Amino acid sequence: MPLVGIADDATSIYYNPAGLATLKSGSWDAEVSGTDIMTNYKYTDPSKKEYKSNLTCLVPNAYVAKNLGTMGFGLGVYVPFGGGGIKYTDYPTPNGSLEASMGMFAITPAFAMKVMDNLSLGLGLTAYYGSMIQKVHATMPYPLMPALTLDSKTDSSYSGLAGYGASFGALYKATDMLSVGLTAKTPAAMKLSGKAKNTVVVGGSTVTDTNLDSTVEFTTPMYLALGLGFKLSTALLLGVDVQYMAYSSMDKYKYTTNGVTEEKKTYYHDMINANLGAEYLLNSVFTLRG
Repeated sequence: MPLVGIADDATSIYYNPAGLATLKSGSWDAEVSGTDIMTNYKYTDPSKKEYKSNLTCLVPNAYVAKNLGTMGFGLGVYVPFGGGGIKYTDYPTPNGSLEASMGMFAITPAFAMKVMDNLSLGLGLTAYYGSMIQKVHATMPYPLMPALTLDSKTDSSYSGLAGYGASFGALYKATDMLSVGLTAKTPAAMKLSGKAKNTVVVGGSTVTDTNLDSTVEFTTPMYLALGLGFKLSTALLLGVDVQYMAYSSMDKYKYTTNGVTEEKKTYYHDMINANLGAEYLLNSVFTLRG
């Protein structure tokens, strides 16, 4: 449901913090939700052999808000950029594997105030916590002595407080039937610390076994959204959003291990989305939203 131009519940913390000032005066509001993300990737190597990865992860979100008349505040804990990963078997070598996953949690306290009867402004400050895991296992004949087997395992794990960002919102009630919302989220420079472990075994003998301090750095995209809310009746609400995400700013990941830096390009492109949704109030207990 597009909510930038509606922002009528606790999820305003994420969609448009200005909406916190327009909730029912004196009310508390809480929202808990979860999204099941199913990733499905396929890789075809130069010999035309296909490798498939199918992973599922649950993305939780929780918000609570309080309105104080002309002001409102709230707290949100959510996953702002989705999540997921890949897991291949028999790749990059037979009997090998490749696994990678990444997720970011955001904790956002937000505040909003009515500056006019029909205009509200809001601000959210966000702390991002992240987790990134990469595991590669490869087996192959040892090049110098093909009768021996080379077994290589690389395991990198990063987690912790990654960085900070901010979000700004405006909500204008043009008429009783029409509202207009605008939301902007700043890009955020992220840095996660962890360990990079590498083990190489040749013919049953360990030739390399390291566990080094490592960091990974990247930048989250700037986000802009414009939304309209149409109250067609006391029971029917229609929302329209247009969103722009500057993913090109997230053009690389920079890894630094034992003083050596390596950059990996993402080849991400900026993205524009348009969303249409509706909400129908069945009764005082049940609402349909989609």
